Amino acid sequence: MRILLVPETERGRGSGHVRRAIHLLDEIPQATLFLAEADARVLSLLTESARGRVIDEIDASLWDLVVLDRFSVAADELPLYADARAVVGIDVGGPGREMCDYVIDTLPRLDSSPANVSDRALLRLPALTAPGDRAPGSVLVTYGGEDPARLTETTVDALLGAGVPPDRITVIVPTMRAVASLPPGLRRFKGLPSLRDVLRANEWVFTSFGMTAWEAANSGCRIVTVAPTPYHDRLAAQERFVRIDPGKLNARSVRAAMSRPDDVLAASMSHAVETPRSLAGLITGLEPPARRGSPVAGEPGRAVWRDEQRSYFRCATSSLLYMERFRADRTRYDSAYFDEDYRAQYGKSYLEDFEHIKAMGHARTERIARRVRPPARLLDVGCAYGPFLSAANDAGYDVCGIDVGSDPVRYVNDTLGLNAVCGSILDDEAVGRLPHRQFDVVTLWYVIEHFPQLDELLHRLTGLLRPGGTLAFSTPHGRGVSARQDLRAYLDKSPGDHYTIWDRPSARRVLGSFGYRSVRFRITGHHPQRYRAVQARRLPATLAAIDSRLRGLGDTFEVYATKDRGNG
Repeated sequence: MRILLVPETERGRGSGHVRRAIHLLDEIPQATLFLAEADARVLSLLTESARGRVIDEIDASLWDLVVLDRFSVAADELPLYADARAVVGIDVGGPGREMCDYVIDTLPRLDSSPANVSDRALLRLPALTAPGDRAPGSVLVTYGGEDPARLTETTVDALLGAGVPPDRITVIVPTMRAVASLPPGLRRFKGLPSLRDVLRANEWVFTSFGMTAWEAANSGCRIVTVAPTPYHDRLAAQERFVRIDPGKLNARSVRAAMSRPDDVLAASMSHAVETPRSLAGLITGLEPPARRGSPVAGEPGRAVWRDEQRSYFRCATSSLLYMERFRADRTRYDSAYFDEDYRAQYGKSYLEDFEHIKAMGHARTERIARRVRPPARLLDVGCAYGPFLSAANDAGYDVCGIDVGSDPVRYVNDTLGLNAVCGSILDDEAVGRLPHRQFDVVTLWYVIEHFPQLDELLHRLTGLLRPGGTLAFSTPHGRGVSARQDLRAYLDKSPGDHYTIWDRPSARRVLGSFGYRSVRFRITGHHPQRYRAVQARRLPATLAAIDSRLRGLGDTFEVYATKDRGNG
């Protein structure tokens, strides 16, 4: 993949984001680094090899992944990367975080905004080291490459005032700003490529909340954090680091912290990470989604839930929930899908359930007949082994099916004696083999959610449907009792090949934008046993069943819509 790294370079944000991008540049041969207005303080961090892989203008269409390693991303920045296949955020904040396709957190956050992966093991940490023998009272002072709050000088003064000898103090001088003169006798370094050796040589580390704190934890150091901002102080408090208020950073507070070495060591070692994980490996292992952004509106929605393989967004225009996958969907709609997979979910194979599905098909054809009477032409998309085709044929419709599975299509043709075509409804060649160019009815029973290219699908279905014809489908209900009680748990359990999750408002908006009117719904899948109050025995199941039907809280629903007669 072609990967563009876009790190934070704003003054006051430190050097950690740039340094991490440079490390990723070394580990990902196909990566390039973007620096827009890099000044001397940023350019000084670049290695010679990195300098040859830096660009200062972005054409997003050239990149499979744009990786934003940023403190904050504005919502109006995301359109700059609209032509990339995906945008990945690392430790990003700001309103643009929810619009990133994929989010990786290597450090804890204060908010609950979801990340696809949140794992401190993704930090570049040294191998876990026991405290061991170190020079007693040796102290490392390091506040990053910029240290905008000038904590370096204040900490050194406080340490000396607390009685720490100068020869026991080592200072990592910020590389991105000038430092006031430091007292003689202490050790100082500037621009170290790695802190690992110096961390292992010191008993104590004074630093701010960030990557260095975890490096120090893995190096067996006693860590005291001093926050440059209230935000960083709240993070340090949340993670239970030993802290000193920067407004109270003086000899007394330093002496108090260093007077309880065992407590500080226990707090520090609780942050150690035993098994590291490769951030570069995680990024290069991602597969850009088959479809990015809202499948009906184009612009990115806002994330509502994520896991390591999927991100779910809500479309700002239609309110439709849609999924982006970052591991390719390996689902095969073959005989195993309808046998072993179906049996695992329903206790019987699809063919063993044929008559039950056909009975539901009879009820559906009755509802369709109120709009379009037989012998109208009917196309069933995703017909599987044909139970609905059989029911519609019994009702007098001129039926045809299409399905990507060769075994199901063969069964429809050879066993049921009905017409079915093998192929995708989005494939022009397969559609060309259908017996008619237009149909009076097009149906999809638990099929529409399997298409990431929803706009392409609806354009194709609308083209196949004559004006005044009926589009009918069933799908899981995004406002049923399961989704309402706990949307994140509902999405977690949602099948990996369900790319859209519908409800009545989103269905009206989406279908309306494609020229459908008279949209009607039938709520199905009522499961009172899924009510938490029923599970806790606070509500009788009979009352929950009544509530489910009155409020339309079934976990599935059917949609019946008429194509506008003026929509040719």
